[in-house]
Amino acid sequence: MEMPFVRDEKVVLIRNGLEKINLLQKSEARKKLLELAGKEIPEKAFWIGSFAELHKNKGLEYAISAISKLTYPTVFFVIGEGEERKELERHVNDFNLQDKIFLVGFLENASQYLSAFDLFLSSSIKEGLPYSILEAGLAELPIVTTGVGGIPDIIDNGINGILVTKEKPGEMTRAIDYLVLNEDKRKAFSQSLKEKVEKEFSFEKMLQKTMEVYNG
Repeated sequence: MEMPFVRDEKVVLIRNGLEKINLLQKSEARKKLLELAGKEIPEKAFWIGSFAELHKNKGLEYAISAISKLTYPTVFFVIGEGEERKELERHVNDFNLQDKIFLVGFLENASQYLSAFDLFLSSSIKEGLPYSILEAGLAELPIVTTGVGGIPDIIDNGINGILVTKEKPGEMTRAIDYLVLNEDKRKAFSQSLKEKVEKEFSFEKMLQKTMEVYNG
């Protein structure tokens, strides 16, 4: 918009569109993830998940620090691979969280495992507009995420999720605590987010608006 010779009426916003995702049954998704983790966990544990390349931009060291401060049975699964694996494993070991945090690596069709989780966590310090948050929205998961990049275009703080400051694990811990203790808020946020994703970020709407631009 700030470039010379570009007029407002020539700029069209078309949001990323997402097709429906095929979720596994919760019990099946959890069974597969537990097999990958090679651990037994408390039956009543609260399951937190994240999709992230193991890269500095994803801020996973802050997520690990936040999880370390939770006082109730919790497990955190990170689906993704990258060059920061050894450093993140060191963080997990430093906090003695080998039985709570699992870096399960890259998985095909990762979105099908969203049904395993009670909450989706994103700790990015840099971001575009992540499909993972849109997918978590379609899976009706409550979300705690940093408010970086295009994420506030998806998450309206206190309405359909919770935005926290990047690199602030204490804020992340408090947000998770709040949602763990308030099941009604988890349900309200997740339902509101699903409705927004279906309305504003559907594949059909993206295709329709793209066709309108080309046919205009």
